[in-house]
Amino acid sequence: MEDIFVSNAQLELSLALKLGMIQKASLPNLSLEQFEQALHAIKWKAGMPRQLHEIINDIFSCSADEIVAYLARKAVTDARKNSLADYASYFGGNQ
Repeated sequence: MEDIFVSNAQLELSLALKLGMIQKASLPNLSLEQFEQALHAIKWKAGMPRQLHEIINDIFSCSADEIVAYLARKAVTDARKNSLADYASYFGGNQ
């Protein structure tokens, strides 16, 4: 999949600005990759809009609450795929 954000400077700037706003307000450790994944899952399930202004509007309308809800769901589904042994190093188990 083509990374549309890199190919368009306005979209890249919009994404960086909104990410900075979210990081400053409530999610300082949110990465650009996580933000992009959340946008695709939250706003563009059925595909990205064709108009530039619609994409930018989606970027700026995405809230920290929506992102946290998405990341929480993703963590639960990812955790179901792994065994407890996969997490042993996090809890002081065998490495």
